Amino acid sequence: MNLLFLLLLTIIPQAFSLNALFLSFGAAGHSIPMFELVKAMKNHNVTFITEVLAQSYINTEMYSNRSSFQLIFTNDSTDAIMEENKIQQDIIEYFMNHSLFDSLFYMIPTVSRTTNVFMHKAVHVLMSDQNLLFTQSNCLNLIGIPPTLYPPSYSHHLTKYLGGFIDESSIDHVDNDLTRWIKFKPMNSILYVAFGSTGIIRLDRMKNLIHGLVEFLLQTDSACVILAFRGRNYNNYQIVFTEIQNVEYRRILVDDQRIKIEHQFVQQK
Repeated sequence: MNLLFLLLLTIIPQAFSLNALFLSFGAAGHSIPMFELVKAMKNHNVTFITEVLAQSYINTEMYSNRSSFQLIFTNDSTDAIMEENKIQQDIIEYFMNHSLFDSLFYMIPTVSRTTNVFMHKAVHVLMSDQNLLFTQSNCLNLIGIPPTLYPPSYSHHLTKYLGGFIDESSIDHVDNDLTRWIKFKPMNSILYVAFGSTGIIRLDRMKNLIHGLVEFLLQTDSACVILAFRGRNYNNYQIVFTEIQNVEYRRILVDDQRIKIEHQFVQQK
């Protein structure tokens, strides 16, 4: 479960504006959906406390100049991103080589330390901002499962959608190698395959997945694929590719017009 302490602490009756404090782990599965909720509250005053690791997954640049948005990291040191990445990788490595029961016990001290840091930072923010501390509390009505495929818009200012999301914002203003590749493809021709940000896929499973995708592309001339890897999964993909002897498979995998490989963070769209 996400570490989420959502403190909704005031309403300004004239503008229905909330002062909201969010706390979230920096890992992708925590920070991305939480930041989507933060963006949905663009008409409110939001303080977002997270780990520096979140910078790898969310783009806060366009929000950093807004007076209504404040981003605070739990660790401001220059080595913070390296330290947090190491902690995450150590946990993944332990999970790979131990039982779930042992892994949960291994995680308890780390989670306790992280929770303690969040609480200290949150108390400091609350004590520093009197508007947050001495005002009436209110609650959001969070909708986890939308009634339709696309997240609906709710007219009431305290009702927000939080769950699986589809970012419908335009990429016309984004100019990078991936967006240029996408823009030259026919409508409905791209299959996006994400292998996760922290979960590790074993070599045998990676081999089966890649073989299946290549067979699909061999049978579907009009389709192309974006493969999104991170960390160990990208290394495992390279091992699988190196071991492939089938000439047709290799031809498809090296065709950058059919397969686009991204081994950094891919913005959620």
